[in-house]
Amino acid sequence: MRISDVAKRLSIPVSTIRYYEKQSIIPVPNKVSGARSFSESDIKIISFVRDAQSVGFSLKEVAALVNNDPGLTDYATHLAALSKKHRETLRHQIAKLKKIDVVLAAMESCQCCSVNECDISALIGEYLDTPKDKKYS
Repeated sequence: MRISDVAKRLSIPVSTIRYYEKQSIIPVPNKVSGARSFSESDIKIISFVRDAQSVGFSLKEVAALVNNDPGLTDYATHLAALSKKHRETLRHQIAKLKKIDVVLAAMESCQCCSVNECDISALIGEYLDTPKDKKYS
């Protein structure tokens, strides 16, 4: 598949895909008649990179997950440790999103004139009173 078709399919600019290539985050695809030809595997990796970035992963973190570092003697152990760390971060993000979703669901059905008149203020207060989650890097 051509780069423009991949960009359209994944709703990302062509320049983003080129940047991923330049930074060695994704492999440079084979060329057919002088044009990049992306395989389904390439597209899946690009999609994963895009999605991981959208939830806060840095490109450096994503590259560590999708690239096989030839200097590593035990890639499986390395990958498992990285994955475990990132899954923990995602679980914390999911917990925060669920709390916000509860408040938004209540707000969606609210018929009050102000937040002080209804139970939503209690929900927001409960949300704001929870201890701040530990920041994970």
